[in-house]
Amino acid sequence: MTPRPLHKWKSFWLGILVLVFMGWAWVRSMGHLDCVLWASGDGTREIDLLQVEGEVSLFWGSNYVIHPRGFEFSSDDFGLGGPWFPRFVKLETPFNGPTISVAHWFLILLFLLLWLAFLFWRVRM
Repeated sequence: MTPRPLHKWKSFWLGILVLVFMGWAWVRSMGHLDCVLWASGDGTREIDLLQVEGEVSLFWGSNYVIHPRGFEFSSDDFGLGGPWFPRFVKLETPFNGPTISVAHWFLILLFLLLWLAFLFWRVRM
């Protein structure tokens, strides 16, 4: 019994959809700053997840700007742009908390390698 063709697999089309979404997010991050923020309300704890200039960044720590308690979503059009291929991983420790940044191109490459390995494994089964 021959296996079904690759284009009829749900996992193939789901992977294509994820790659398109990740590519769109990369292009959008070159001109916009998108942020999800959680603050404790008293300014002592804050967690930010943002994408900007080709990177996805996670910040946790304390901030001097008092944000409303709970979640906040924001998007700003800043039009700065940056390098399309920044360093794949950056770890920074400013005075108010650590930040880890992962480049979009690196996330896409990781997903692509894992997805292709999964598809190859499925073909071999």
